[in-house]
Amino acid sequence: MSYTGKTYLETTIGRLQVRDVHFNFTNNNLSGMTLILRQPKEGSCKTTRLGIFKSQELCPTYNLFLLLTKSDSLRIHLTTDHTVFLGRINDPTHVHSVRPTTVANLVKLQMQAAGIDTTRYTAHSTRSASSTKANQTGFSSSAIKQHANWSEQSNTWEKHYRKSLHQDTTTSTTIINSLFNTEKSTTLLEVGVEPTRIILGTTPNTEVGETKTVNVVRSHSTTS
Repeated sequence: MSYTGKTYLETTIGRLQVRDVHFNFTNNNLSGMTLILRQPKEGSCKTTRLGIFKSQELCPTYNLFLLLTKSDSLRIHLTTDHTVFLGRINDPTHVHSVRPTTVANLVKLQMQAAGIDTTRYTAHSTRSASSTKANQTGFSSSAIKQHANWSEQSNTWEKHYRKSLHQDTTTSTTIINSLFNTEKSTTLLEVGVEPTRIILGTTPNTEVGETKTVNVVRSHSTTS
């Protein structure tokens, strides 16, 4: 489970619409994706760019591309604002967008599989665990805030999310140790433009510019 997916609230992931997912290609190879995060309370959108991780099994971009490609036929008759994750996929006549709570429950199941006590920790706890792990790996507070769409001026992350492994068991330490193997962990966040790295970036529009690559923003429906 990557740092990237975890830094977004499960409600944000649950509401992510297919029309807001665009894949980038370099020399006809998948090189990243752009996610448009709608902010209903703010009346605006934020754009986050993700690159390719060398392990396909762990790569959010590759796995989302695979999911949308394989489920494309199920989406033909859905409204344009349907979500990435679908319900009742075994019955094509009743396929529908899932609720954010459903996605939260799926995250919870993964937490249980990792040995986490979900009677104490919710899906939301992964936000603290992943951002803390990224910080311990060497990423600055500024980079983490940018990647997770936190305000640079806000101290919300420092006050409520950043934890120390030296704190007691009431913190996110248990989740950090369960989700991330500190001996084998691999950097997934990168402030930069390497196509084999997760790319940090939050902009107020959907324009994508990356050095060393020529990315073409496409929706999944144009990449068959």
